[in-house]
Amino acid sequence: MTSPSPRRILVTGGARCFIAARSVRHVIRGDSHAVLTSNALTYARQLDSLKEVEGSDRYRFARTDICDAAALRGLSPSSS
Repeated sequence: MTSPSPRRILVTGGARCFIAARSVRHVIRGDSHAVLTSNALTYARQLDSLKEVEGSDRYRFARTDICDAAALRGLSPSSS
């Protein structure tokens, strides 16, 4: 069985939500996929939960509000 092609995964709320941050760490540790975390960094941010993956070339963080459609379009693969 061949492994799937590497993909780019968007995780919203990764700097706030325990489950999202854990998912980001899991993917970076074990897969060849890249992860982009989008978070507005408002009142409940927990950036420490993502320190483990900050040095990975497959991880990127964007301070973006998911309600801002133009900003999300700017995160498309062609813009990185």
